[in-house]
Amino acid sequence: MNLKYSIKLFCICCLLLWQQGLAQKSSKVKTAHPSLLLTEQGARQIKESLGRYPLLDQSYAQLKKEVDKALKAKMDVPFPRDPAGGHTHKQHQKNYKTMQAAGIVYQVTKDERYARYIRDMLLAYAKIYPILPLHPEATSKTPGKLFWQSLNDCVWLVHTIQAYDCIYTWLSPEDRNTLNKQLFYPMTKFLSEESAYSFNRIHNHGTWAVAAVGMTGYVLGDQELVQKSLYGLGKDGKGGFFAQLDQLFSPDGYYTEGPYYQRYAMMPFVLFGKAIAQHQPKYQPFAYRDSVLVKAVQTTLQLTYNDDFFPMNDAIKGENLTTEELVYAVDLVYGYTGQPELLSIANMQQRVILTAEGVAVAAALSKGEAVPFNWRSMAVRDGAQGNDGGIGILRSGAAPEHTCAVFKYSAHGLSHGHYDKLSILLYDKGQEVLQDYGAVRFVNVLEKNGGRYLAENKTWAHQTVAHNTVVVDGQSHFGGDIKRSEESAPQALYFNSENAAVQVSAATTADAVPGVKMSRYVALIQDTQLQEPVLLDVFDLASDTEHQYDLPYYYLGELAATNFERKATNETTLGKDNGYEHLLLQAEAKPGKGSAQITWQNKKQFYTLTTAAIDKTQILFTQIGATDPDQNLRHEPGLMLRVPHAKQHTFVSVVEPHAKAGTQVAAVELLSKSTTGIAVGLRLASGEERVLLLATGPVSAEPCEVNLDGKQVRWQGTHWYGLRGELPVRL
Repeated sequence: MNLKYSIKLFCICCLLLWQQGLAQKSSKVKTAHPSLLLTEQGARQIKESLGRYPLLDQSYAQLKKEVDKALKAKMDVPFPRDPAGGHTHKQHQKNYKTMQAAGIVYQVTKDERYARYIRDMLLAYAKIYPILPLHPEATSKTPGKLFWQSLNDCVWLVHTIQAYDCIYTWLSPEDRNTLNKQLFYPMTKFLSEESAYSFNRIHNHGTWAVAAVGMTGYVLGDQELVQKSLYGLGKDGKGGFFAQLDQLFSPDGYYTEGPYYQRYAMMPFVLFGKAIAQHQPKYQPFAYRDSVLVKAVQTTLQLTYNDDFFPMNDAIKGENLTTEELVYAVDLVYGYTGQPELLSIANMQQRVILTAEGVAVAAALSKGEAVPFNWRSMAVRDGAQGNDGGIGILRSGAAPEHTCAVFKYSAHGLSHGHYDKLSILLYDKGQEVLQDYGAVRFVNVLEKNGGRYLAENKTWAHQTVAHNTVVVDGQSHFGGDIKRSEESAPQALYFNSENAAVQVSAATTADAVPGVKMSRYVALIQDTQLQEPVLLDVFDLASDTEHQYDLPYYYLGELAATNFERKATNETTLGKDNGYEHLLLQAEAKPGKGSAQITWQNKKQFYTLTTAAIDKTQILFTQIGATDPDQNLRHEPGLMLRVPHAKQHTFVSVVEPHAKAGTQVAAVELLSKSTTGIAVGLRLASGEERVLLLATGPVSAEPCEVNLDGKQVRWQGTHWYGLRGELPVRL
């Protein structure tokens, strides 16, 4: 009996071992190399096209020059030690970029010097990686090994695996075995199973992680790694590439963390997307979810002014359309769609990626196939289902110096979001007029907290008072609670840019401040009687109890004049917390009832803010940078409209660009308000009076009504604009 049982058990074990072997064998797929972005055919196209297309020549020559310089220098693979900005951090960044570039040059030239360089450096990494602890400068719950955070390790792998792909078949089996066992498999395990929080996270960190592990899986021919990267560690669809596409992008292609991180996240999305398309075209990554990746690239481009990204949320100013991430995004999407307007962006970038797509872009440009990119007014929805608010972009045209108003009524933006519901930005003449501060961070500056976000990023930049939106009772929206803020987004009321003469965007929220309904109506008006487009800003507040309402405007430039008397202060801070401690109060005023005007100069242009003041209105003149012993904040001006005690109040203001001669808007006032509409009056210096009628809710079949000048005024749709003497009066 025991003998029979033993034989049976032995047979079962053999069967299980055989099945396991089949499973392991089935997870391995024979792969052609290179095959991630650059292919053998693509390398041949590059070689054959050199000398024919100037932008390709320029891009390849620059790449080769940098690699040749690296080949002459002493190889340096240091033991990780420093935070961002330090020697070891910068060296590992330099190494992955050089290896990737060397792989491309090797594939084009077949010069073995480049392959040997990559091999030797990879073997040096394989020697130290098995003994690396977590990085000594790690401060977050997502530590790396080569870098202080695992995100940077993922970026390293995304680039390095492309280099490995380029020399894979050139390497000896022994070297491949060493690199797989001592470097690539341990690294993919660390970045996935051992960093499960980041890997499954719906966030740009998760995007980089799945791209790194998935692209490595393709090169190693390991479908297990690929499937985890596509569908999450549990392969259940709760994480991975497709979950990232489903949850991080709206149907319009807006990335919930904001424009700055949309730029950053586009690279792993399009690189991994291209690798998937090469290896498993059945997934159709660029067609997935109604081509959301294609839309995302188009939307990324729209979220800019004069090439610079709108600096919302944790943004670093100065990032623009020429960054590496956008070069890859534009070229790869052009390769998929052939959209000729993308060529004008590529021409602006003045480089192409070294793949078949880059060759196609360079060839099309040399043939004059580019058409101007259509920067336009548009509303971009936020949220996976498109119902978490959004961004309203109002442009006066597409010329480089056009006026552009941006209305932010989006969702919070995950960990990089700010408490700035219903905030605005304004651009004109190629420059910021009303700014968003962005983030408090000095990237790769070792002396500034190792290049990480600084404490003032939370105490200032995240706070509501750091933005051009209303602060109630000195408290940030949602009490500065990210969980509450993530749960509620403003409601878009309407967006209308059908007529360039008057474009409007409106949104509302009743959740940001308990007991206070906040609604904002932003209009860009191009009146034939005005020399420049003007911004009309209406911010309506309603509550059953009294509150202090503060509306700051952070203008860039130097104060020039006011039409009221200002009183200098002892330059104390405006408050003790919620960002107010970082504002220095320099002057204050009580202009009295009427139109108060503040004029400032920015370079050669003047701007005047005209606001409808009431008896209680206070105007505070501030400077950012108080309570900042480490000098982490930029010292920039601001003004604040304050109504200290009110249940209901409507701020009505106009910002007008003008020449030194003076403003053409003499006065602005709230004329009338009802449950369905708001009437705002503008009196021009010429004496003419204009009226803008705004719907207070979503457009419906029912007309809007207000009582004005003793008459019942009715209109259909989002708004009406015209002479006061020509109002649409109900007969």
